[in-house]
Amino acid sequence: MDVGGIFGSSKNSFKILLKKIVESFKDTRIEIKLNDIEKNFQGFYRELESLGFGVRKAKQQFYILIENPETKWKKFHKHTRNDIRKAEKSSLKIVPINNDSELKKFYTLYFDEMKRFGTPPHSRKFFLNLAHELKDKFYGLNCYKDNKLIASTVLVKSEEVAYLWFNVSDQKYRNFRPNDLLYWANVKEAYREKISFIDSGQIDLNPQDKRSEGLLKFKQKWLGESHQKYLFTYPSEESESSKKEKLKKFRKIWSLLPNPIIKLIGPKICSELGN
Repeated sequence: MDVGGIFGSSKNSFKILLKKIVESFKDTRIEIKLNDIEKNFQGFYRELESLGFGVRKAKQQFYILIENPETKWKKFHKHTRNDIRKAEKSSLKIVPINNDSELKKFYTLYFDEMKRFGTPPHSRKFFLNLAHELKDKFYGLNCYKDNKLIASTVLVKSEEVAYLWFNVSDQKYRNFRPNDLLYWANVKEAYREKISFIDSGQIDLNPQDKRSEGLLKFKQKWLGESHQKYLFTYPSEESESSKKEKLKKFRKIWSLLPNPIIKLIGPKICSELGN
């Protein structure tokens, strides 16, 4: 995850690791993403620059501040409260992803949405291992409408932060506001767990399309703050427009592939990307 923080017992460990990476992967493009909320961010920034990494600002990361749900409810815009009420009145049911059956149902919805969006999916085994290894640090919720799974979220918790890693939903049911109900449930759970904030993922403060604009508005209504994300690249970086064009073509082709092929090569691509 590009939000997981820096591993290592000291700053010196980070220096040694970086030098070994640069020496070992001379013919490979290296990308490292860091948020300015990271502890000792400036130190990491200077170290990466000294090794020849290029740097540019990427999209922002949005953090939902956690406080007493009653207090937060009063601070919400009336439209946010109405969206949550609509979800509650739509007879939606939330079920924890705490067994293989619920995880399998989540994976089916996740797989379909990744294919529709044109993104390689992780394998089902990946999520099984994730839940097994992280135990109570893994927190997932499935949302049902008339016994049909219509939306899900998966978070990874630490002592102070919960990272909202996956949020998928069936487009045909979004008018029932299942994502609002899931976010509100996650906010209340984070408060019970004494977590300081939920990292809800990246946003674009200057959206160029309707999808990015909608995502920005949805996340901002949960009352939080954005932090700048930086992309460090070695040895050089291709233009952003070139990358976007390649990604657009890839997504279109990927969404047309048969499911068996996606299940076979998708997880391998994810592992190579480090996502």
